[in-house]
Amino acid sequence: MARKAAAAQADVAEGGAVTLASLAAELAKVTARLEALEERLAPAVAVAPPAAAAAPVLEAAPPERIAQDPLAEAQALLRALFSVALAPESDVEGESRFERFRDLVHSMRKGTPLLDRELNSYKWQPFSGRYAQYLQVPGDPSSFKITQMVPDPITEHTELVKIFLKADKRMPPPLSLRRDERAGGAFRIDGSSL
Repeated sequence: MARKAAAAQADVAEGGAVTLASLAAELAKVTARLEALEERLAPAVAVAPPAAAAAPVLEAAPPERIAQDPLAEAQALLRALFSVALAPESDVEGESRFERFRDLVHSMRKGTPLLDRELNSYKWQPFSGRYAQYLQVPGDPSSFKITQMVPDPITEHTELVKIFLKADKRMPPPLSLRRDERAGGAFRIDGSSL
């Protein structure tokens, strides 16, 4: 093809005329060769359809109280929180991600229109926009890192714990967990700066 183009340029340079019809005929030949080449290579280059990205496992229900291991209980609550943030909106079985987030919040911090509006605007929306900076492995809801807890260690008698999570672009922000009698005494989110 390069030789023919060079020959055509030489004809023009020598005063010969390259017609539009001859260029169109040459283009048709090249197009036919490319199509034939694509047909021969298609089976060899067949690309498998991309595997669907593994969706995070959405926690079925908020974690319950684990009396013998309150740290595991707090970590389960954090996993549930990040799982809700990672879930696509269409995968929450008729509930919005915010409603699932509300299930993780202490009963004293939700339930009225004003509390729910503030919870959505000042806690859920900021967190849902920046949750990824707390995950050490993108897409893994259990890959958060606790940098500090107050008190440390927590026991089965601990009613309130403040947990600080490692963040990429800021100092470790606190998340307060408080035992909620309406949730069987399990930890629920009492306050958050995430």
